[in-house]
Amino acid sequence: MDEIATKQAVRELINTWALRAGLQKQALAARAGFGSYDEFYRAYLDVGRVLSSDPEAALRVVQALTLGLPAAARATPAEAVNFFIYTRLPLDRYPDVLQRELFAPEAWRAALQQHLAIELPAVTITPQPDAVTLLAAIDDLVRRGAATPSAPATPPLLLDATRPPPPPTPLPVPHRMPLAPARLFGGRDQELQQAVRRLREQEVGGTLAITGIGGVGKTSLAAELAHRYGQFFAGGVFWIGCADPSACEREVAACGATGLVQDANWRELPLAERVALVQQAWQAPIPRLLLLDNCEDDETLLRWRPSSGGCRVVLTSRRARWPRSLGVSELALHELEPAAALALLQRYRPDLSPNDPRLAAIATELAGLPLALHLAGSYLETYQDDRRLGDPANFLHELQAQGPLEHTALQGEGIAPSLTRHEQHMGRTFALSIEQLDAQTPGDALARTMLGLVGWLAPGEPFDGELLAAASSSTAGAGRLAVRRLRDLGLLRSDAGLLRVHRLVGDAARATVSDPAQRSSLASALIARSEAAYLGQQPAEVPLLLPHMVRLDASGSAPAPELLNSMPFLFELAGDLQSSRAYAQRAYDALAAQAALETALGAEVIANLAEWQRLLGDSAAARPLYEQALAIRQRILPPGDMALAESHNNLGELLREAGDYAASRYHYEEALAIALAGGGPEHNTTLAARNNLALLLTKLQLHREAAEQLRPLISAASAIFGPNDPRVATAKINLGAALAALGSLEEARAVQREAIVSLSDLLGERHPTTLLARINAVEPLILHGERAAALVELRQLENLLSSAYGAQHPLTERARARLGELGDGS
Repeated sequence: MDEIATKQAVRELINTWALRAGLQKQALAARAGFGSYDEFYRAYLDVGRVLSSDPEAALRVVQALTLGLPAAARATPAEAVNFFIYTRLPLDRYPDVLQRELFAPEAWRAALQQHLAIELPAVTITPQPDAVTLLAAIDDLVRRGAATPSAPATPPLLLDATRPPPPPTPLPVPHRMPLAPARLFGGRDQELQQAVRRLREQEVGGTLAITGIGGVGKTSLAAELAHRYGQFFAGGVFWIGCADPSACEREVAACGATGLVQDANWRELPLAERVALVQQAWQAPIPRLLLLDNCEDDETLLRWRPSSGGCRVVLTSRRARWPRSLGVSELALHELEPAAALALLQRYRPDLSPNDPRLAAIATELAGLPLALHLAGSYLETYQDDRRLGDPANFLHELQAQGPLEHTALQGEGIAPSLTRHEQHMGRTFALSIEQLDAQTPGDALARTMLGLVGWLAPGEPFDGELLAAASSSTAGAGRLAVRRLRDLGLLRSDAGLLRVHRLVGDAARATVSDPAQRSSLASALIARSEAAYLGQQPAEVPLLLPHMVRLDASGSAPAPELLNSMPFLFELAGDLQSSRAYAQRAYDALAAQAALETALGAEVIANLAEWQRLLGDSAAARPLYEQALAIRQRILPPGDMALAESHNNLGELLREAGDYAASRYHYEEALAIALAGGGPEHNTTLAARNNLALLLTKLQLHREAAEQLRPLISAASAIFGPNDPRVATAKINLGAALAALGSLEEARAVQREAIVSLSDLLGERHPTTLLARINAVEPLILHGERAAALVELRQLENLLSSAYGAQHPLTERARARLGELGDGS
């Protein structure tokens, strides 16, 4: 038989098989493990190409048309022999057909013997065993099969996680799958492939847990996994609803009625016996897919998961963490990415552009939560012909005005029947978890309190359990248990040790368990934490605190001066001095509106506003504010109060920058005297005053006195804050300047290099403090005779400062002036 005739014979045979089994050729290709129909077509149907000689592929095709199909739909042994001969299957692979239990041994031998003598001469692939040897090997298999009552060999599980997910296909028989494929499913290809990879590697007694908050699509993903990959589980797919653990026995027993258990008296058997027979069948080695939907506890999993056999087990749960000792690996589902969320909405309204900005804004407002997107999409689809209700712009406006959970769309209006048979009311979806927190139980009561605090936090932004423990005045141990409880209920998401709350979960918490007192407690905890972060110069704390402070500020009916006053310090840590000044101004305005500037807080707010004015180069605006803060403190505070030292120190620094050295020295010495008396030599204000006084002494060319102040300052600050702290680095910069002036150039350069590295790592290369340090570090270069290197550094600094802070900033002007002094002609 020539190649074209062989191709035609294969084409007719495959057409016959597909028609008999009721399969589309695409589905047949997927069942046979091909990545696409095109790949299958090129292998067997394209008459213009060489016929595939892949033995494993040929075996998979016949396996796909036998295992899991009704007897009348299966390929016959004679047809299989013809297919193997046409596709040139090596004869030493023929026993594999018996090993995989595709046909009864006797029927297979008879069909093979009938064709061997006729067809073998046309097969030219070598090496080949002769027909007598092949039949003898098959006879041996038949004899051993009859003599040994051992369990049949396990058919292979042909899962491929490297290819795109196949389309849904008919499930093998028997199966129990109450959920139909979702026609609008999408955006989860990566998660499906991850699940397939885990299932392929799953050992006996293992389980894949698909976890996530309510409405994130756990059940939908599990159902799609079943419909797309169930075809590869020759023993069938079985779905068990575990939302009500007491009903699981009937769910399991129902699996036996699908043909899994062959018993003529099945309906008359007691429930316990039917359950036992199903569980016994699940222990067989044939690959099966068992899905436990809404399985939330260890006991339910251990009760129904087979202890041996070929079952691959998947559960869905809001519970984020499962004991590793149970053999459970979690696949955490999160909200859809913006592009996938937009694509899902657009499937409900194909009349709109795929890039419709209104749909994109709706997807953002719903934070990519699949159930919320489904409810919104169904609403827009139902009212598509209504000019108002079906208008995406109007729908978006209503969502923003009412809040998503209050909109009737997210309460189920206009919704199509649920394919997952789950709650179609967004608020009630979260209530299922919240209501499990028993206010009468201490642990749950604390978890409810923490959830109330979470309702005030910025959605999607990271935070940690320590913040919730501080705001709820709980111990660290109790706080950890309460956070774990919230995670297990699917109300918090945990990533790399940090927590996040979804926008809609936060809305639900605020609507049910949050109260204004919790907002105040949270604000106090955030303020205390921000002060510690600034004092310890910990910029890594900024993303854990600042977004939540911004959210709290936006949620209040009136500005909170205490909160506004603490936020600028975090902005400074982040290098955003413009925002520091803006929030300091808001704190000032809030207190002015309350006529409360003549207070300790008022003086602090005024001084802070002056500081950020100065850092941004507006000394003219800063000076009267510094003077106002000092005057208020002198009127209302006792003479030795440390706040007075702070005011003197700040005003002294401003005057030094303005060139009024005598007045500057007066204020520095006042600050140092008050700080030493009130706080001692290691107090932060004492250290700052010493550093600034030393800087002034350097300016006055009293370098030896400056160095004598700076060395003990660096030693004390290093012991308190660590050697890489910015305050230590600043003192080292100043010491380097003094040493350079005294002629100790090598030591000066070494000290300043250490300081610049520390400042760059902690504050960033564009922070004013880092750039000032680099300007100061130019001086030793000049004194050392390295003029060219100094010019290169100053030009680079001038460009950086101009782009970051403007051409008129004092640091920019300082760099430019030094360039002029060096005769830079560029």
